[in-house]
Amino acid sequence: MAAPQTFREALRRGFVPFFKHAWDREPVIVVSVAAGLAGPLLVYLSPLTKYAREGNAKMPWDYPVPIRYEAGKTGPPTSV
Repeated sequence: MAAPQTFREALRRGFVPFFKHAWDREPVIVVSVAAGLAGPLLVYLSPLTKYAREGNAKMPWDYPVPIRYEAGKTGPPTSV
């Protein structure tokens, strides 16, 4: 089987031949793309993500709204 001449031919054969061809031609670009994609992907694989979600679930996001003073409807305003 002959080696692909262009990236398009390598991609038509599949992902593995495409990455082999890209690695043979431009290894710096392949490494930089892999490093750039690793960061966002590893965030979801990290065990700390689970604990961050649990901590956010325990934090109340709906705080009670204070009742405003309205003459005749509520009691006199108090200072806290």
